[in-house]
Amino acid sequence: MIIFILTIFLIYLIWILFLIKGLFYSFEKTDRLPHFISVIIAAHNEAANLPALLESLQSQTFPQNKFEIIIVDDRSSDDSPKILNEWQQKLPNLRVIRIEETSLNMPAKKFALSLGIEKSRSEILLFTDADCRPAATWIEATLPCFTRETGIVVGFAPLQAQKNGFLQKFTAIESVFDNLVAKAGLAWQIPMTATGRNLAYRKSVYEKVNGFTPIAHSISGDDDLFLHLVRKKTSYKLAFADTPKSTVVSSPPMSWKHFFSQRIRHFSAGKYYNFPSKILYGLFYLSHTILLLLPVLLFFGKHSWLIAGLFVTKLLIDFTIFTTAQRKFKFDLPMNMMFFWEYFYPAEVWIIGILSFFLPIHWKENSSVESYDQ
Repeated sequence: MIIFILTIFLIYLIWILFLIKGLFYSFEKTDRLPHFISVIIAAHNEAANLPALLESLQSQTFPQNKFEIIIVDDRSSDDSPKILNEWQQKLPNLRVIRIEETSLNMPAKKFALSLGIEKSRSEILLFTDADCRPAATWIEATLPCFTRETGIVVGFAPLQAQKNGFLQKFTAIESVFDNLVAKAGLAWQIPMTATGRNLAYRKSVYEKVNGFTPIAHSISGDDDLFLHLVRKKTSYKLAFADTPKSTVVSSPPMSWKHFFSQRIRHFSAGKYYNFPSKILYGLFYLSHTILLLLPVLLFFGKHSWLIAGLFVTKLLIDFTIFTTAQRKFKFDLPMNMMFFWEYFYPAEVWIIGILSFFLPIHWKENSSVESYDQ
């Protein structure tokens, strides 16, 4: 038994080394910036969020005459069209594409994004979601990541707790962990995960992999599965925009129902990840879960000091990783929730991960309208 536990702890340490490279790795930058870029957002019934998003884009330090904003209004039935029309008077670089009917061959969000990409006028494309708030320096800080060898850039996109509730704090910690895993993977040039809240890639890369067509079978995945597709089909390097100036923040889900629907949708794409990513995730979930169960063995009285030592060491390492991530990303986390996150996260993964294979993915209003929440 003790050999098994030590082996699991060794696997856990290998995973930690994987994360540490992500914490301290610096991606190559370039001074040669594009003359013009496109920001593309797909929106469905986002009247409550569009003003804050557009204010953030209006405040960009990158010159307004050097980028276009393309918002694809996907059959919104709220005040989105009215708000977008008003903002077009304020933002000369804002273009609106209205969708009346979606595609039968592609999920709604992928179809909306594909129309935006088709109409874009630049090689470099930046993406965010309608409920996000990009930093004023988002565009300016992301573009240097596009060296000649770089095809896709994932950006730091945390969820910022707006309330003191458990769910808000938990998802804030989880989002930073997901971002750290994403950066670590890219440091090793292994695609792990990504989010459409903060993503950028070349239009030529999109065209080379035949757009979203190869991943049209998945409801979600316009971000993480597309990242995997680029790694598989091209020789371009993958990068992460890790400077705080390139951060895009969003709010956590406001209800448990919203949270579970998001996570089921996310896990539904995970089964299409490549083999190395699945192995890395599997080793982490397995070792993390088993080590958290170590206190149970203390009741049997054997090797109690060693077991207690391994358990405490794991907690200290995890705490150190997160506090270091806070400093690196310059993003405050509710660290008083760390212990609860340690146990709730693997429970979430095992339960929702299994359910995602069997439960249908829920949409916003009907079976043909995808929820854009990421």
